[in-house]
Amino acid sequence: MSYRIIFTKSASRDLGEIGDYVRNQAGPAAEERLLEEIIAAVETLRLMPTRQRERSELTSGLRSLSVKSYMIFYQVGNDRVRILRILHGSRNITAKLFPRDEG
Repeated sequence: MSYRIIFTKSASRDLGEIGDYVRNQAGPAAEERLLEEIIAAVETLRLMPTRQRERSELTSGLRSLSVKSYMIFYQVGNDRVRILRILHGSRNITAKLFPRDEG
């Protein structure tokens, strides 16, 4: 089975902010490499999304996948993987970062 990947508005915004930050700090080539690496990691979730441990302490059904210093937070549904947030691992990651009503 292949799952559909869906980015929430928050995850899309996170990706844009990550790209902006890396481009400003290290240049466009570094930005492109990092974003490609994050997207490639997300794509691996199409086939085996439940291979990562649950992070239920943050919200129900949440899982995470790490890429360099970033954490990709997602939930698995019947036929889809919803990417909820992409956050730097040094952040204070709490349940408040995962609103329940975002589509």
